[in-house]
Amino acid sequence: MRTPSPFFMLPFDHRAGFAEKILGFTLDTMSSAEIAEVSEYKKMVWESALKTIASGVPKDNVVILVDGLFGKEIIESARKHNVTFATCIEKSGQDSFSFDAGENWRARLYEENPDIVKTLVRWHPDHVVGDRKLQLESLNAVSQWCIEHDKAFMFELLIPNSEKKDNLFFETEIRPQLMQRAVEEFHNMGIEPRYWKVEGIERREDLITFCNAIRKGGRNAEAIILGRNEGIQKVEQWLAVAKNVEGVAGFAVGRTVFLEPLLAFRSGKISRASAIKKMTDVFLHFITYWRA
Repeated sequence: MRTPSPFFMLPFDHRAGFAEKILGFTLDTMSSAEIAEVSEYKKMVWESALKTIASGVPKDNVVILVDGLFGKEIIESARKHNVTFATCIEKSGQDSFSFDAGENWRARLYEENPDIVKTLVRWHPDHVVGDRKLQLESLNAVSQWCIEHDKAFMFELLIPNSEKKDNLFFETEIRPQLMQRAVEEFHNMGIEPRYWKVEGIERREDLITFCNAIRKGGRNAEAIILGRNEGIQKVEQWLAVAKNVEGVAGFAVGRTVFLEPLLAFRSGKISRASAIKKMTDVFLHFITYWRA
């Protein structure tokens, strides 16, 4: 099992969020030309990860998260370059968890053979969308598969603001408590992630409490702070809270790194090389910030 430490992830596994929200395509009816266009953009993000490594960041600390739909060539390239990579198995753009490949999810994992298996789960303990029992059983199956095959399981936990509370109040007073409850529920179902990929937490004491929860009972688990498509300053704020907290391995920042350069390239404002350089520079900025 590959478990980088510190952990610098560049996630670009977005499918519906990439094709539909960014480019205006319809995921289920994309043409071969549209699929090729998205795949090319993702290759640019991958090239920025390689340039980050070439700049001197240890390869063992850099991780990419990519999807099998648009990133098959990238998966092969990551394997060739011996770069740690994760792939996603959840159906994209859904409020409840289900497998992108349906009952064939195990076959998909055998084919892709990632170092890390990632699931994205939207989960409000009091307002679960969909069949609660089925989702928990599915996630337990993933957890057991990862244990049996010596793969790291990454659980991306998103807590929706189902009560529509004031956003700042929700982020500081409600979400941290809901995260603790969700972790307990998943643990009680035998779901044992190696990494918990979570949105930034505003207060250090809440992050410490969360890390204690995921490591309860001597569990070998760590948190990864995601960027949520926020600006650089906001991501820095979350990383400042997380740095040096026991149980936080690093970060996973994607759209904050690649979105603006890709859109500028697509509109013809900058060259391909310039877009890749901009992505590399921002990714390196966060790595340097984390290390400082």
